[in-house]
Order: sequence, then structure tokens, then C-alpha cells
Amino acid sequence: AAWVEYYPGDVDTFISRAFWRDGVDRSRYDLTFYFDRSDSPWTEEALRRVHAAGFSAVEMRDPAAQAGLALADIWALLGAALQQKRKAPLWLRLFELQFETLVACWAAIFARHHVKLLVQHQEKSWKSQAQAQALEQAGGIMLGVHWSLTPFDEQTFDLTPQHVYFVWGEESRRWLHAKGHSCRHVLPCGVWIEPTPQWPLRRDKLKSGLSFMLAVFDSSYGYNIHHSGEQMALFLDRVLALHESHGTWGAVFKPKSTQSWSLLPGGPRLLARVAALEAEGRVLVAQRETSPVTAAEACDLTVCYSVNSAGIVIGAHGGRAVHWDCSGWLDHPFYADRDQKFFYPSLEEMLAAVEAAAAGDRSVGDFSRWRGKIDAFGDGRAAERVGGFVASYLDRTSSGTPALRALDEAAAEYRARLGLDAAPAGQKL
Repeated sequence: AAWVEYYPGDVDTFISRAFWRDGVDRSRYDLTFYFDRSDSPWTEEALRRVHAAGFSAVEMRDPAAQAGLALADIWALLGAALQQKRKAPLWLRLFELQFETLVACWAAIFARHHVKLLVQHQEKSWKSQAQAQALEQAGGIMLGVHWSLTPFDEQTFDLTPQHVYFVWGEESRRWLHAKGHSCRHVLPCGVWIEPTPQWPLRRDKLKSGLSFMLAVFDSSYGYNIHHSGEQMALFLDRVLALHESHGTWGAVFKPKSTQSWSLLPGGPRLLARVAALEAEGRVLVAQRETSPVTAAEACDLTVCYSVNSAGIVIGAHGGRAVHWDCSGWLDHPFYADRDQKFFYPSLEEMLAAVEAAAAGDRSVGDFSRWRGKIDAFGDGRAAERVGGFVASYLDRTSSGTPALRALDEAAAEYRARLGLDAAPAGQKL
């Protein structure tokens, strides 16, 4: 079996961490979403979507209950904890006992369900390391992918303990190593976020004769990621004002959630302005499931709040996008490129660039010099590559090859097929 940690967007949207699924022979291997988080409720609607996508589902929010450890196993864990010779405070001993108990529970679960591969992506705490160790004990591995780019090295609690981790390209590889990780293999696959023809835009709702189209992307915000709701409200207010001042412009807004806009300072008023522009036929609000690539393909320029991963994906796909660097990441590698016109430290500079683009300046938002840094291959075949890797690994384990050796062999085959530099297992590339 190959298990994927369930997240609502993972089943049938552009952000699915099971994007590689078509590369695996489902007549031979069971692909399963496992529900292990309280914010991923086990509901009839969730199960309907999972089964419609051809996956099985398993409820794992209480691994201790699901593991079915024998009393002898529990006593062994307690005995091992009591036999520790080194001095340590009680809280640390209790934490270590909790960790080892979780490893034992997950190992029993993985062994019972014959889990050879687990894609774990939402849990960033120490519990992910317990799962990785449990997989090794049960004869499996953990696989990881990223779905965004961050301008800073994340907090150390994001452990990245996956045995193999797929990055889009050199820039995401640089971030991973700067942050730190314990991955056995780090492999490039290219950008895997693609258009979503199954979630098209309703362009028939736009009036005819629009001279310039903007795609507008918001982002998450929070003080722990160095920008705030006040900044996002300012961004939306100023972009809307610019749009309102040009009667022949149109826009596609691609919000993470318009409900969150209502919580912003002046949020209800922002929503009312968007609704008024919708009524005029000058704005579309894309569905949450619609890929940002689909939204941008309908527009001349993408305008992004913050250092925006979706906007960078647009650039990697060959589109034009501008970003307001509201946090002031002045040491970001993008600023080393003195000729770039997509990354702006002030909102006024970014809005002036939008005006220049509307007047015909094709250099605004041009990401061509950076595409190769973000996307290692630039051919839209990331799903094929990762799916082929997963199939190669699973085929080896099903023929009796131990998991870590199967991983090393599949990684070596992947590198050879793509002409990548060889690297020994365990080297942190």
C-alpha cells in the first residue's frame, strides 16, 4: 500500500500531493488516504470524494487505539524508559516515552496494512519523525514534496524527516538545505502545479471589450510569517482602486478564501467593491479549486500580495507576474538581479509597474531569467517523473527488496534516467 495524508485539497484539486497517482498501477498497489488530523474530519462527503478519485480511505486519528498493542508491548516500553541510565528531567523522560510509544503504534499499523510508502505533508511537529522511524521498522519509507516557496528559513520544528524529498528546482533545494533536513535523498522533479481544465473560469460573465486583464492573488498572512492582515487589506484596497480607475480593465481574483477577507480591516467594504465590479462584468472570482495557472492564463499580468508562491509558479509557466514584497526581504536572491521587474519593495512601485505593463511594457513581470532556477525541467512532466519513481520503488519492494535498498536503487535509476549527477545514499545534496 501507498498512503497519503488526507487534506481536503489533496483529492481532486491543483494542489494535490497525490499528483503522481497516474504513474502507479492500481491493480497491484492500494492507494489510500489516511485521516490522522482533527481538522480533516471523517465525513461521508470526504469519503465520497476519496472513493470517486479511486482511493481507499482509513481512519487513523487515534493511532494508539488502532495499533492494538499487546500488554507485553506496553510493559516493554515502560521498562525501557525506566532502565535509562542517563540523568534527565521528568518531562523529558515522559516526552521520550510518548515518542517511543507513538513509534511502536505506527509501526504496528504500517506493518498490518503493508504500507511501503507514506506521503506525509501537513504534520510538521516531532510526530512526523516518529512516523518516519516507524516506517523503517515496518519496511517502508516516507516521501515528501513542497507546494510553495518561502523567502525565509522556516522554524526548526519543521523537521523534514522524509526519506526522499522532491523539490521543484535549485531554489527550493537551496531553501531546504538552509532550513536543515534529514532526508536520505533530495531529488528535483520540476513544478507540478498545473492548469485545472475541470475547474474552468466563467469568462462568459465578463463583458466584452476589456483592454487589459489582471489576475490578483492574495496569500496567507500571520505575524509568524512576517506579514499581517492590515498589509493584505492595504494591498486589496489599492489594487481595487487602480482597477476601478480604469473602466476598460478586467480582473480575475484568485483568493485563498473570500471568507477570510471579511475578517480583514475594512473587509466587508472590500467584498462589496468586488461584488460591484462582478455585477459590472469586470471581475471574476475564481473557485477555490481553480488552479492559479488557469486564472493567470486568462490574463495579461498577475498581481501578487507578498512573495507569492502562486505568482512564482506563473512565472515558471512562462507568464508575467509582479509581487509586492511587503515584508522587505531585501536579502532575497531576486534582488541580486538588478534588472528584474517582478519583485517590488513598495506597493507604489508595484502599482506603477502594473500601469506600465498596461501601457505595453512587456518587461514588467518577465520571469524568464529565473525560470530555470525555480523549475528544474520546465516541461510540465513532474507528475510523470515522481509517479515513475514511486512505481519503481514499489515494484522493488514487492519483489522482496528491503525498503531502504529499494529506495536507493530507485533514486539511482531516477538520476541516471534524467542525467543527474550521481550521489551516494545519505548525502545531503
